[in-house]
Amino acid sequence: MRIRIVHTLLAAVALSMIACSSISPDSTSEDGKDKPLKRKKIEISMDTDLIDYEQGDGLGLPYPEGAVKIPVFEPAAVSDMKFNNHPQLTVFKGKLYATWVGHPKDEPSDISNVYYSWSEDGLNWARPVKIGPDGRASGGWITDGKRLGCLIIVGDKANKTSNTEVLVSEDGQTWSEPQVMIRNAAPSESARRLPSGKYILVCHGLGTGDFEGVRKTRIMLNDTDDWMSGWREASLPDILPYNENAKEKVARPVEASWFRRSDGILVMLFRDLRFEAKDRTWKLLYSISYDDGETWTEPVLSNIPDSDSMQCAGSFGKYVYFVNNPVPTRRRVPITIGVSSDGKYFDRMYLLRSTPQPLRYEGISKTEGYSYPGSAVWGDYLYVSYATNKEDIEITRIPLESLK
Repeated sequence: MRIRIVHTLLAAVALSMIACSSISPDSTSEDGKDKPLKRKKIEISMDTDLIDYEQGDGLGLPYPEGAVKIPVFEPAAVSDMKFNNHPQLTVFKGKLYATWVGHPKDEPSDISNVYYSWSEDGLNWARPVKIGPDGRASGGWITDGKRLGCLIIVGDKANKTSNTEVLVSEDGQTWSEPQVMIRNAAPSESARRLPSGKYILVCHGLGTGDFEGVRKTRIMLNDTDDWMSGWREASLPDILPYNENAKEKVARPVEASWFRRSDGILVMLFRDLRFEAKDRTWKLLYSISYDDGETWTEPVLSNIPDSDSMQCAGSFGKYVYFVNNPVPTRRRVPITIGVSSDGKYFDRMYLLRSTPQPLRYEGISKTEGYSYPGSAVWGDYLYVSYATNKEDIEITRIPLESLK
């Protein structure tokens, strides 16, 4: 009898706990209507005292121990493209792959080709190979480990936007014909996959509503292994005002990249684009996702210095990082990496490259310094790619241990 009473009491307690666990005071109001979940506010910031602008191009920062510079491509032959930019990295079947866009000398240009190269050790790189049709730009990579997709961007003149095409390979050498993967989307970095299996591909595309005709960030998601369908757009609030001149309209938060904290929360970092120099904040914007990338908070300004140019971000273990040019000038020197162990406060910063070599070739839109970085973790190293003076494609390889 006593045993039966105990079992009855335990069952009642268990049912009560289950019932209580299904009730969230943060998500349901007294009248039974749903209300937004209360989230602990996350602020992204860094220790700005790490940077000393009086110390010249090096900003008084140390180099990470064991870091090495690796050349991928240096234009030297008459036929080589002299304007090269937007290098992106990925790992596939034991090799590191890089892709970028090349023009003869200027940007924009009527001639635009995508190239790729690969390395078996991260140090020695194959001669670049042109991939895809003429008139394309580079959009990075997508992979599920079994297939490698090279993303290329094609202009859609009829709709005044761009589409993403993909060429697929199972060996990294033989490629399918390009097919349109996503319309009204031009990737600013390679697709990456969350532990849930969801792809996140950060793109530019034309907006709707108040942002109709405005080029803005479109965060594209896919929960399937079918790269040709299933893409949808995450919810990212627009912020006014956007930039506008006689040629185009472009939103402030652009050329974004993201990292995943150890608790699963995602953080997106954005270039805060301003057409007018007097309006530039020289800081990064950021946005937070608490639901695996489905919805994002309104982008707000951080205190992280930035040259109003593209950056990249990522994670390894519990550590997260971002790579950018932390200076209040369009001269993209130096290139640095900031590191955080909690994904909120960056308390370490290292120098990757300081003063670059002089430009060897003249060209429209040529920029001194290190532009459009990409990154990938492979083995015990972090590889950071960048376009030096928008001429050479180069990499800095950093031992992960030296960033912890």
